[in-house]
Amino acid sequence: MDNARLYHAVERAVRARDEVLAVVAHDLRNPVGTIQLEAELVRHARPETIATRASHFANAVTRTVQHMTLLIQALLDAARADAKGVLLTRRAVAPPAFPPS
Repeated sequence: MDNARLYHAVERAVRARDEVLAVVAHDLRNPVGTIQLEAELVRHARPETIATRASHFANAVTRTVQHMTLLIQALLDAARADAKGVLLTRRAVAPPAFPPS
């Protein structure tokens, strides 16, 4: 009976891991697609617009890399919290006044 419970727990953990990996892959694929699209636009730009297009590409790549860095950092933070455990301190907090004045 214990083996069956452990087996099901492992199956749930594997499914949860697979779901997280799917979300991470999707979230990282989008910025990579942005870089690829911008690179294609530079590659096919007319000679008279190449400088403008290249500048736009550089800005887009910079923003996209920053976005990817945040995603990766969040993933690493989650893994670190999972490995070490998270200590939460509960305290009462008054809700903000509504509507804000």
